[in-house]
Amino acid sequence: GKPLLEINRVLRPGGYFVWSAAPVYRNDPRHTNLWNGLLNILFLKF
Repeated sequence: GKPLLEINRVLRPGGYFVWSAAPVYRNDPRHTNLWNGLLNILFLKF
């Protein structure tokens, strides 16, 4: 189904991930922590 197509898009060579959020969440600590955690995982900065 749809989730498998999305995983395929992210994991394939040259794949991409799109994060979309309203600007109001830009300064919300919970959302910035989630974003920073995701970046650390993606760029392997453990």
